[in-house]
Amino acid sequence: MEEYRYTGEVQFEQQGQIEQIRQMFSHELSSHAFASLYLWRQHLGLTLYLSGEFFTVKCSARGRNTWFFPCGSDDGKKMFLNRHLQEKDFSLCYIRDEDKAFLEKYYPACFSIREEEGASEYLYDRREYETICGRKFSNMRKQINRLQKERDIKVEVLDDNNIRMAWEILRRGFSESGSNKILMPKSADVAKTALLHRKELGIFGILVFADQIAQSLALGFGLTEDTLDGCIECSNTSIRGLSYLSKREFFLSSNEQYRYMNAEEDLGLPGLRMAKRHMAPIRQNRVWSAKKTGGDL
Repeated sequence: MEEYRYTGEVQFEQQGQIEQIRQMFSHELSSHAFASLYLWRQHLGLTLYLSGEFFTVKCSARGRNTWFFPCGSDDGKKMFLNRHLQEKDFSLCYIRDEDKAFLEKYYPACFSIREEEGASEYLYDRREYETICGRKFSNMRKQINRLQKERDIKVEVLDDNNIRMAWEILRRGFSESGSNKILMPKSADVAKTALLHRKELGIFGILVFADQIAQSLALGFGLTEDTLDGCIECSNTSIRGLSYLSKREFFLSSNEQYRYMNAEEDLGLPGLRMAKRHMAPIRQNRVWSAKKTGGDL
């Protein structure tokens, strides 16, 4: 099998190969999508290791020897694990259920594996979001209905004509504080990179106006043939229900091929976790991490 090689920071010329490998091996976690890797490459200190049918990512923000669980063939995964298993502080993150089963089958007693609840991804169904009916949507529906009664709400698909309003939302989000603060992603670079390179990354989105003022921005990209990824949502925190409305409108404005929306992880933050649960996910992609225990191969 072809050896994987260090290629440095994630770059656009690797996009086609990474997405081809993800599709070939049906990898559906947001973490391994090229758009996610590119958006978070600086904030998480990501460096890419790549071969013809295999890739993995070293993540310096999580430790000196921490890696995303590789995406590729079983032989490729074994080659990678055998090479690194004897190294000090070797650990793995963004492990799927099937990756966990792989470790338990081929490397029993070599790893201590634990679920990372804050990294699990929330999945939502378009058909449910078209109506938001039923008890499980009661809080979300109530807030959206109240917002639409109290405010003049307008939604626009993001394009070259209104992109300056999106930049204005980001500018306000990173400069204002207090009751009118825009709730922003953890890293300013992520949101700015998403807007700056939205066409190269296949990112699309919407703007939400409340009383003629742009107050919310939602962005995402196609993750698989039937699932989109909602990677960024920025809303004025003083307008109750705006974040729920923004996420729903983003989902419903997307191409109908996307039956599901992946709203990514909640980072273990209680408020964010509550909000994502109030949005009534149909399921979660569980995510695990693993640390070497010193077991023998």
